[in-house]
Amino acid sequence: MAEVRESWKSYEKRRWAEIVKQLRKMPKEKTIQFLHLPNRYPRESSVFSGIVKTNILPGGEEGVDNSIGLVYHTISHINNGCRPNCQRNYNNKKRREYIHAIRDIAAGEEIVVSDKTKSTYAERRSWLKKKFGLDCTCALCSLPAADRRASDSRCERMQDLDAQIATPRLVNSNPDSSLAFCRQYLKLLNEEFPASAMALHIRLYFQAFQICAVHGQELGAREIRKVAMAGVSYIFFCV
Repeated sequence: MAEVRESWKSYEKRRWAEIVKQLRKMPKEKTIQFLHLPNRYPRESSVFSGIVKTNILPGGEEGVDNSIGLVYHTISHINNGCRPNCQRNYNNKKRREYIHAIRDIAAGEEIVVSDKTKSTYAERRSWLKKKFGLDCTCALCSLPAADRRASDSRCERMQDLDAQIATPRLVNSNPDSSLAFCRQYLKLLNEEFPASAMALHIRLYFQAFQICAVHGQELGAREIRKVAMAGVSYIFFCV
């Protein structure tokens, strides 16, 4: 075990040495911007590692390369909101991170994003405490207890439906049930995130489209595609 720990320490040392090396190559202005980012890990051996751990965002195409970590002097400042008005999207071809509005945003309203949109209050709270060392006080987490329980119930049901919709056996043997689950999921999404067009919506539409296409329901597939494309247009062209 001692050898394993030593090996991990050596790896960590090399990794942070590489980060420092990259920072030294950057223009002075960008280095200053980096050093002004928040640091939630002041006890880290290096201020650089604390800043990176606090502000790093996943890069690369989802499901293809999740090993890339990126730090931005602007986007990294965007706060968490468990009922967000924006979402992040990494464009793998352009190698850029974009922030897209997922609903209308009022003048003066804070831009917020969330990585835990389908999680319960306790799950979000635990993750945010571990990741950022904070207790979330966003509008959703500040709801009265009864409203929070209703939100948790929707999120738990969405998690269950998501698992069932993706079951190949059900899709193949009973597409009507799969589509019924999709409709239930959509209703819950719209209740939990009113007037929003989220990546979760687009993913759900795509799943429903696939179910229709597999079973030769051409008309249904076309209608779902229209709705999905309208959602994509809203997300990617409203900002």
